[in-house]
Amino acid sequence: MELKPDDRMLLVGQFSGEQVRAFAAQLSNGSLSALVPEDAVSGLRRDVVDLLNVLVVPEDPDGHVPWADGYFTVVLAPGLASPSEGLARVLAEDGRFVQS
Repeated sequence: MELKPDDRMLLVGQFSGEQVRAFAAQLSNGSLSALVPEDAVSGLRRDVVDLLNVLVVPEDPDGHVPWADGYFTVVLAPGLASPSEGLARVLAEDGRFVQS
């Protein structure tokens, strides 16, 4: 997936440290936030601890997405046919929702 250097990207679901590193490397002036299952948080944080533009956050069981409205320019959520209400809220008006 091609990203702009200043994109603000949200990953939703299970991602490896390798995948996160590959996306983060494209974001020289941007940021990457990963909303992952609770049991994956510590491992992913360990894998990307040296990346200053990456934040790893546990998924909220109630589906709350803890960012401001319209914050992300790209939301990658494999397996979701369309964004949930929370994901749609944090996606910028001209942002991209990507399923895979």
